[in-house]
Amino acid sequence: MEGKSAVVKLPEHIAVSETVLREIAQRYGVPLAGPFGVLPENGIFNAHYALGPNLVLRVARNHPEHFAALRREAVAVPAARKATVRTPELIAIDDTWQLLPCPFAIYVRVNGETLESLDLPPPAAGGVWRELGRQLARLHAVAPDDANRSLPAPGPLPDPRELVDAHAAAGWFTTTEARWLQKWLTRLAPLALQPSRPRFVHGDTQASNVMVRLRPLHYVALIGGPESRSAHCVETFAARPGDIATWSAAWPVLGGATTEHAG
Repeated sequence: MEGKSAVVKLPEHIAVSETVLREIAQRYGVPLAGPFGVLPENGIFNAHYALGPNLVLRVARNHPEHFAALRREAVAVPAARKATVRTPELIAIDDTWQLLPCPFAIYVRVNGETLESLDLPPPAAGGVWRELGRQLARLHAVAPDDANRSLPAPGPLPDPRELVDAHAAAGWFTTTEARWLQKWLTRLAPLALQPSRPRFVHGDTQASNVMVRLRPLHYVALIGGPESRSAHCVETFAARPGDIATWSAAWPVLGGATTEHAG
């Protein structure tokens, strides 16, 4: 049986006209020469637009939970960058609702390719995965302080072992992968269920959020992160239950760095 992705109904994107793009650009000092326009879709939570050559407009989907996730970036991104995590610089979050019927964010543009777009097997990108592990370890080491305590505490997550068979039956992955995942989760359970202090997590560490450059292949930045918040560090890997093949191959080069640096 071939694995397949379950269809998830998401809120609609909010339309952004070129006129509005130019008004936003003017507000943030971007030369009107542009370029302006929608960027190739990366991930499923936000739409991104070029604001000239150096800035990116990030617009959440039309739903209060997506708006709240974007607002959290005002706290999470500066905290991550203070911890020397390589992630794009946040210029501003505009919550005035004057130019768009929603909050939006302005980021410094990161030039490169997503790791997913290269379609490489994880062993061929071992250096990138190891650097991702080190970056996540820095993120997990961020301590709560007055600047980041406003991030909401996470709600309880279901035991993933209860979801494996259901997702396999729905076609997210094969029965062979389901058996492998059940063994892996059972092995990890004694560690994952131990009491743990809250840590910053990314929550969406899929290859489409890992930016790289070529010649030679190297890590550039971790982008995205709609669930950046204070939580148990294992939640970093909660976003893609169907991406079993990638994580099983990447774990040998990722796990050691994460364990060594995060403690």
